[in-house]
Amino acid sequence: MAKNKSWDVRDPEVRQMVEGMKMELAREFGLGVPLDGYWGNCASKELGKIGSQLKKRLPVLLERSSMQKKVRKKRN
Repeated sequence: MAKNKSWDVRDPEVRQMVEGMKMELAREFGLGVPLDGYWGNCASKELGKIGSQLKKRLPVLLERSSMQKKVRKKRN
């Protein structure tokens, strides 16, 4: 089954969304968010939890975001 990746993390808007989602998930799992942005001091198991949830939630979030943009364009 081919995976459809309609999002690109090189896009600044998507990148910002990914970073925000990472922080939100880290708080949900009770991890301290590193102030310097370096996640190397966190356990791989915990980071894997964040990554798997990010993979599940991000496509849904991006789809909603793109649908909202389409609605805004139609209104204008």
